[in-house]
Amino acid sequence: MEIELARLTEELTAREQKLGISAKSVANIIRKTIHREQNRIRLLNQGLHSVAFGQVKGVRLNVNIRQSHESLLDVLSEKHEHHQDLFKNKSLTFSEAMAKLYQRLNLQLDIGQPLPQTIGEELLDYRNYLELDVQVNRGSDGWLKAESAALSTGEAIGTGMSILVMVVQSWEEESQRLRGKDILPCRFLFLDEAARLDAKSIATLFELCERLKMQLIIAVPENISPEKGTTYKLVRKVFGQQEHVHVVGLKGFGQEDKPLKIFSAVN
Repeated sequence: MEIELARLTEELTAREQKLGISAKSVANIIRKTIHREQNRIRLLNQGLHSVAFGQVKGVRLNVNIRQSHESLLDVLSEKHEHHQDLFKNKSLTFSEAMAKLYQRLNLQLDIGQPLPQTIGEELLDYRNYLELDVQVNRGSDGWLKAESAALSTGEAIGTGMSILVMVVQSWEEESQRLRGKDILPCRFLFLDEAARLDAKSIATLFELCERLKMQLIIAVPENISPEKGTTYKLVRKVFGQQEHVHVVGLKGFGQEDKPLKIFSAVN
């Protein structure tokens, strides 16, 4: 039995070494995944190239690899035995070894008191290696980070919607490639409490939806007179024991025809 146990132990060790993944392999996998995602973002930026509305002349996504994580990948890719003591330590899992190496390389960073296993699992997720931000071009100001202080409310909503539409469009194109079928997109932008926006912001949203071929549906507590689209006003009235809802529709004054539509519903 002792001889058989020794043989099985030796065979198990050999198989573990054969199946075990090296630190260099992990670094290569993470780098390839990051490169793939960067290519996807470049494609999204190509779609955003023609987007312009309000004072915004362009929108783009900017992605960079965090310096602290870049140095970790560099060390994991090294061929010499530097830091290999962590990965040869049988008392540490691979993710724990990753965490301790990250702490060695970034002594200046305060990462709190999470468990090494937790840190290591985060380091195996490529998304934690990337810093992504949205930038807008405002003409003479050049490219600025899309922050609330730099954009009006309408421009902020429009910037987010532009990126979302490009993402949805990329999904449609991928689905069409896989299924070989043409997809007819039907895109709606629903906005509640639109009274918080001024007329300029609402006009900015109209411009965005027109450029991206979207349909905009907004809700406001008071009647407005739009230049485009149709405004529906709902008035609830009670006559005796019956409750009526009158719906009046008015087409925008910027359109060629301006018919008035009146509907009535009884509850």
